[in-house]
Amino acid sequence: MTQQLFKSWEIRMPWAEFDPANPRALSGSNGAYELEDAEGRVVYIGYAGGKDLFGLRGKIIRHFSDQEPNPAIRGRVRRFHYEITSMWLSRWVELLGRYRENNGGRLPEGNVAAPEEHIPKLPKFTGALWHEWNRHGTPAEREKAGGRT
Repeated sequence: MTQQLFKSWEIRMPWAEFDPANPRALSGSNGAYELEDAEGRVVYIGYAGGKDLFGLRGKIIRHFSDQEPNPAIRGRVRRFHYEITSMWLSRWVELLGRYRENNGGRLPEGNVAAPEEHIPKLPKFTGALWHEWNRHGTPAEREKAGGRT
């Protein structure tokens, strides 16, 4: 049996298929989560905070339902994993920042397409990218401005 190695910032819960017949298997606590499509790409990084009805359970169930308002998520997500934490907002910001840094300055499609979601200023973790992005902007910012990527 091989042991899977995690980076210290990754969510350690294994990816799971959503089972609509057993929603109570999901935690009703606060936390951060990631949703993945059939190809294994992270489509959305989200959180369940103090104002979310039924916590992580309510948020994850909504994403897998027909009532999902975000077209980048609706019908595409296949798996999820989550982390229970009382520091859900700072954990969400960290996950988004790490994703952006590891994906050339881009955020998951579902986060970009979420009109009601405010993306805060994200942290930068590695010195090389931090200096590059401060001088020239992220690849996504340069592309939006019409410059080279």
